[in-house]
Amino acid sequence: MAPEEALKNEPQFVSREQQKSYFENGYLLIENAIDSQTLCKLQDTTARVIDDSRQVTQSDATWDLEPGHCSDNPRLRRLTSPNDYNDDYWAYASSEAITDILSDLIGPDIKFHHSKLNFKWAGGGEEVKWHQDISFWPHTNYTPCTVGLYLEDCNDEQGPLGIIAGSHKGPLFDQYNKDNQWMGCLSDEDLMRLDMARETYLPGRRENDALQIISIVNFKGGSSKTTSAIHLAQRYALRGYRVLAIDMDPQASLTTMFGYRPEIEFAESGTVYDALKYEDPVPLSQIIRKTYFHNLDLAPAGLLLSEYETETAYALQHKVDPPFTQRLAIAIDEIEANYDLVIIDCPPQLGFTTMTALLASTGLLITVVPSMLDVASMAQFLEMAGETVQTLEEAAGPIDWNFLKFLIARYEPTDVPQSQMAGFLRSILLDQVLTTPMLKSTAISDAGMTQQTIYELDPTQVVKKTLTRILESVNGVADEFENTIQQAWGT
Repeated sequence: MAPEEALKNEPQFVSREQQKSYFENGYLLIENAIDSQTLCKLQDTTARVIDDSRQVTQSDATWDLEPGHCSDNPRLRRLTSPNDYNDDYWAYASSEAITDILSDLIGPDIKFHHSKLNFKWAGGGEEVKWHQDISFWPHTNYTPCTVGLYLEDCNDEQGPLGIIAGSHKGPLFDQYNKDNQWMGCLSDEDLMRLDMARETYLPGRRENDALQIISIVNFKGGSSKTTSAIHLAQRYALRGYRVLAIDMDPQASLTTMFGYRPEIEFAESGTVYDALKYEDPVPLSQIIRKTYFHNLDLAPAGLLLSEYETETAYALQHKVDPPFTQRLAIAIDEIEANYDLVIIDCPPQLGFTTMTALLASTGLLITVVPSMLDVASMAQFLEMAGETVQTLEEAAGPIDWNFLKFLIARYEPTDVPQSQMAGFLRSILLDQVLTTPMLKSTAISDAGMTQQTIYELDPTQVVKKTLTRILESVNGVADEFENTIQQAWGT
């Protein structure tokens, strides 16, 4: 099915944004596409395959062995057609978890072609050079889709899959050398023709990278904190990051946007308050909820979270440990290996709840509407926060955020006073202000009426120009801020 045909149909198992990303970039990363039970079964089966390879002494049509392979040190490079070798592989390849996703990308008429199980061993292994898969297909059907599954975690040091985004739209190379010998990879001359600046290694934390915990804050309501939080969280989930959104606002707007009714579902328990409370707190993992977005989980809020302010004042008076300065950080420690990013939506006040979030954070994003009142409110917030942080540093030691950025939100480029105020902010805050503003748009407000974001809107229900404009704005903000996050990781 051609891209234009696929895009005519509403996707059922991936988001519209993921579908568009696949056709634009040529790949799609979906984490946690299969359940942990299936993954464990495949890992166990693969361990038996490696054990079986100990009895194999030379490569053949099924077994591809690395040099030095022996029974004591199995070095299996590839198992051809693993689905024929063990039914567990076929059960995975033909499962609805895979076919449902594929149907949204290439259409419902799915035909299985072949499979292989690749291995990469530490301390050597075969180098896989840049190539185009399509040349390996023995037919002229140019709509195949290759599905890859990492059976183990993979970081930069382990040789992850590298992709040049958009290269599927470029020239088709023959992958022969000057002597007309099949090489199965691009020549140096052909590599020079590619835009290597678009080289992408699928995103995520490396082994030694710290979890990035980002608080989105402002002293004033209506500054697009929640709007920014949910759109950033969804955008990064679509980009392949594992994201946890934490709602720290008792009003629970972020929780509501994910389809929950906190006044009913979390009236007595089940919110982040349960992980922060001073008496019998529960592990954060127990209150985290899955959302309808791949890679995006939620720690919900509810009105009960307001009790945290009163309890903290009492706890400080009676010196209850751990203090509020450490409670969220300790709670996050339990689940830090499960996520790449944590995005916190803070309440519009500088109370104990906000300070708890700030002190657990590795970076801050402050939203500001470019109007005199909002800028004055932001200045007041920064002054009060600075004084509070100074007091806390005197008591508990230095607070070191990786970054502090400002986002101009609800921006109207045609509004002259707004443009002037935005220019003033940039003149005093310089590169701390994100270059890309979050535009004011009826698409965002209309979507919010039905608890949706712009990534969930039915394109047929919105003026195309309006949707394109706000998508460019939101994606631009998220992608620019992503660079800040990657810099914190040292990349």
